[in-house]
Amino acid sequence: MMKSALTIVLRSAALLAPIGLMGCSSGPPPQELTLQSAQRHQVFIQQFANAYLGREGDGDVDIVLVDRAAEQQLDGKQSDAPTRQVMHLRVLWNPKRDQKADHNSASNATVHWYVMGNTPASESDVLEYAGTAFVSIDDSSPAELTIRNASVHPVACRGDLCDPVGPSIISGTVFARQDRQRVRQVLTGIRTVVATANGYPTHISPAARPESPSSLAR
Repeated sequence: MMKSALTIVLRSAALLAPIGLMGCSSGPPPQELTLQSAQRHQVFIQQFANAYLGREGDGDVDIVLVDRAAEQQLDGKQSDAPTRQVMHLRVLWNPKRDQKADHNSASNATVHWYVMGNTPASESDVLEYAGTAFVSIDDSSPAELTIRNASVHPVACRGDLCDPVGPSIISGTVFARQDRQRVRQVLTGIRTVVATANGYPTHISPAARPESPSSLAR
């Protein structure tokens, strides 16, 4: 299979622009995941700048991966990237250290991956993938997260962002910093973007799941 930078079609033209930020950087090494497209029969590498982890009182664990454009937006900085992206994993239970996914249907987490327009003209553009995954968490510092059997498919498309890969399998290992406040900041931003894209008021209850508006998207 061919391995290349993951690409996305913008503005219904045949223009391909990279989602992941490839190349050298003076900052920390990127967080990389492998994406295997069932539709294109290709393997892609997707990069994120950082990952953050937050534990809720009910025992669930929220993990967010953000690319550099999303990180800059969170810090109030401008970016010339045409899109920004966030992947949200909610882990419902953590397997024991020696427990592995014994078959392809094993899962303990939900996955929502958002690609969003990053310009004033495209601020309501959203492409969302959703699915399930098997995630194990090693409580080191930073926490080591192993993602397996993450099966996702496109569930929402708003504006000019179009799905280029179709149903896919995501896997890899990332390292997340414990930062509950940062996780909440990311998810609040997602709720606002998705609500705006779906024509909802932006003052959604903080208790609402960020992905809930997309269930109405077809």
